[in-house]
Amino acid sequence: MLRVWKVSGEELARVPVAELSDASELKRYLRVKNNLPICLQELLHNGALLQDDAKLFPSMDVQLILSSLALRGTEASLELLEAAEAGEVEAMRLLIDADVDGDLLGQHMATALIAGASEGHVEVVRFLIEAGVATETEWHGETALSGASSEGHVEVVRLLLPTMDVQFCATALINASSAGHVEVVRLLLQSSADVDCQHSETALSAASSEGHVDVARLLLEARADVNLSNQHGETALVAASFEGKVDVVRLLLEAGAHVDFQHGNTPLMAASSQGHLEVVRLLLAAGGASSVKTRHGDTTLMAASSEGHVEVARLLVEAKVGLDLSNQDGQTALTVASSKGHDRVVQVLLEAGAATDLADFSGETALVAAASRGNVEIVRLLLEARACTDFWDEPRDTALTVASTVGHPKVVRLLLQAGAATDAVDEQGDTALINAATEGHIEVVRLLLRAGAHAGHTNQQQDRAIIAASSKGHFEIGRLIFESRLRQDLILTEHQDLTDQHGDTEKQEAVAMVMVLMHDRRERNCDVLRWRLAADWRSTLRFVENGFTMWGRQGAVGGNDKRFGLDAAASELKGASLKFPQGSESLGLEGSLWWSLSATCYLSLPPQPTSGSALQASEAMKRGPENQNDKQAKLSRFFQSKPAPSDASALTVPELERAMPQAPSSSPPSSHSGAPWTLVERPGQAKSAVDAVALKNGVKMPVLGFGTYRLGRQVAISVVLNALRAGYRLIDTAQVYDQGHTERAVGEALRQSGLKRSEVFLTTKVWRSCHGYESTLRACSQSLKRLQVSYVDLYLVHWPGPQPSSSASWTPEQRRETWRALEKLLQEGKAKAIGVCNYSMRHLKELFENCKVRPMVNQVEFHPLLVQAELLEFCEQEGLAFQAFASLGSGDSRRARDFFALSGVQAAARAHGATPAAVLLRWATQKGCHIIPKSSDPGRMKQNAAIFGFHLTDEELEAIDAAHVNARLTWGGTDPDRIG
Repeated sequence: MLRVWKVSGEELARVPVAELSDASELKRYLRVKNNLPICLQELLHNGALLQDDAKLFPSMDVQLILSSLALRGTEASLELLEAAEAGEVEAMRLLIDADVDGDLLGQHMATALIAGASEGHVEVVRFLIEAGVATETEWHGETALSGASSEGHVEVVRLLLPTMDVQFCATALINASSAGHVEVVRLLLQSSADVDCQHSETALSAASSEGHVDVARLLLEARADVNLSNQHGETALVAASFEGKVDVVRLLLEAGAHVDFQHGNTPLMAASSQGHLEVVRLLLAAGGASSVKTRHGDTTLMAASSEGHVEVARLLVEAKVGLDLSNQDGQTALTVASSKGHDRVVQVLLEAGAATDLADFSGETALVAAASRGNVEIVRLLLEARACTDFWDEPRDTALTVASTVGHPKVVRLLLQAGAATDAVDEQGDTALINAATEGHIEVVRLLLRAGAHAGHTNQQQDRAIIAASSKGHFEIGRLIFESRLRQDLILTEHQDLTDQHGDTEKQEAVAMVMVLMHDRRERNCDVLRWRLAADWRSTLRFVENGFTMWGRQGAVGGNDKRFGLDAAASELKGASLKFPQGSESLGLEGSLWWSLSATCYLSLPPQPTSGSALQASEAMKRGPENQNDKQAKLSRFFQSKPAPSDASALTVPELERAMPQAPSSSPPSSHSGAPWTLVERPGQAKSAVDAVALKNGVKMPVLGFGTYRLGRQVAISVVLNALRAGYRLIDTAQVYDQGHTERAVGEALRQSGLKRSEVFLTTKVWRSCHGYESTLRACSQSLKRLQVSYVDLYLVHWPGPQPSSSASWTPEQRRETWRALEKLLQEGKAKAIGVCNYSMRHLKELFENCKVRPMVNQVEFHPLLVQAELLEFCEQEGLAFQAFASLGSGDSRRARDFFALSGVQAAARAHGATPAAVLLRWATQKGCHIIPKSSDPGRMKQNAAIFGFHLTDEELEAIDAAHVNARLTWGGTDPDRIG
């Protein structure tokens, strides 16, 4: 056994050496067993000082000396802190006697007094006060008094009060009130604590939100202002109502609390949103106005309806609340309840006589909202209430078109039974049948065809239902539509030369029908088609060949996603042996079609470009075979020097595959496959679509991105998917775009693309109606859910505030609260970078003065008619990336069409052999802008991405700059600087 001796010669301890490895462990042993501070211990053996790493052995005698030297280091103060937390007064006395600093404070270390007081160690607190330590020291806003008050240590509070200035009592009072410590609150009030002091909240609101009735009563007796609001504008009554504290609400009302106080929520709004029925009843009885709106225009009934609180909604309806009042987005309580799927609330509202056909500002009615989400019960309730099935909203979607697009057959059946028009068209001219065929919803297609939907309708892209189905590979749906077209007697008629008498759409439809037959090969269908075409199979073959050639070339330049004509034909020919009898007159119909399809597929494929831009490749696709000699040469290669079809005996698929060139791949180049991006210092130095600039926090943001404003709900997923396939790796969207549907489309496209999350830079924005801390956090959470991701790479504040014409209740504080929420999202990793959109220099300077983290990006309108040179220079000086939208114009203004005709743009396009669009985008990057162009056309997508092969001269840049007239073309011409 190792023995430890005091200086006096008295044995202090006997220690089993096996339990200890060195002298440092012996010191820790003596700290635990004998309350001896480690920092004061000095161990000697045979008169020599033992170092901490000195090894110990049995029968060893060690002498302990307690140092009395002045120790002021962090290690000594930390021991004092630990002793205070543990209530070890003797250890503390040794340390204080050794002149250890009792007031040392660090970022991660409170003072000993704060620690002891928070733990309720009365003797520790008494000892430290007697030792003369500072009692008013604050650590993260807390003093020893506030710490003891939070935990309800009455005797500690009693000891500390005489030593502290009264100003420190206010925080302690709020803490004690929140925790419900009545005796501590009484002590603090007796010491003249400021009962109405406002920090993040008041003592009364803190007690009220937690339901501490006795504390609230004590505060009111001390003349607390019952209507005083906290830092967030909430009174005690709002706080108690939100938490459903019935007894406190009753007490506050008796004390004269204003029942309709409003900064953000009213008490009634707060209680309604949380479903606290008894509180709502109390507030209504006290005269609470049920039709008061928040600054976003929401009413109490909307709040209850949104969360599905049925009984609260019923109570509000009985109180004669305005059933059909709308918020700033044009939504009524019925629209909100329908979109959230709360069928029982919908029933209450309908029974009360709510108007069924009011549309919000996006054009969505209650029926459209319910149909798009597949809520059968709500659709049934609305139809029974005679909701209009064919109400046209702004984007011209009806309940039937949206339900067909999303694929809700039960809803579609209900709508058809109610007499919904089967052939109503949306913004793109698509019918419900075209939408369902495109998305592959076969049950919906069956229902629509049985209801008499017109299968021959042509949309704005000159597509029909069978074309849409076949282009997506939905051949079973194509067969259903084919049979419907036969019954409607609209297919190729007898004795007609279709090559000359029909247009492009009819040719495309014929090819689609042949594709369906090739896939299906049902003898019955072949018999029907043979009967239809028997009289003139020669013209039919020319018709199909022309259709395939035209279709394939459109697809080659990206038109309307019609590439399938070539790819699918080649795919269908695999595994089959094609036999061609002698003599063209004896060719069977099926063999003729197969020969026509295979030969046409081959002939309509242009030579593969070996170099050059995407634009040059597209032009080559357009040209195709240049003359008859080229065509004959390709035919020779196709048949591998065999005679023409009339003399051929057989052609096997292996031979065909060797003869046919591979179709251009639609997948993105490998250089676009993902992160990390290629870093450049400035946007103008970018040489490819994957070049990126590092933001202030190191996050790499690609120079080139893809915008998604006004994509169109029906095509959004396919458009974004095409953009990803074209190599775009930054996708820019926003909460407000198509009421969140665009975010959903972006998320779905990313999922379908197969790309890793790290390979795509996602940007979204919080809309101006969600300004405020909590509402911004909620908006981000909803955006992440719609995008199907756990974080976004960049989160932007879409606007610095509301429209100038609707800003009566607006204050810049809301803007600052919004930014505080973005800082939290950045800290939590839900946003990798944060920034702003549409911010002027004034807004940016205000933000710089009131933020912890500066914005990293400012996204603004920037084009030749609006060259914001001063703002661009300011952002560059302050280290903000400058991202331009509307670089190619916007549908908001016809003046956007003038861009391409600008003399400077035209001259540069001619000089560089580029398109005007490419010149405009290159101009923006050389000016220092990140760009996010948008196009629904795959060909133009590729052209917009291929802008890095040329460089504009200074003279060309200046010529385009000269077009500046300070004209804003987007968002109704709103100047952001007018926003307060």
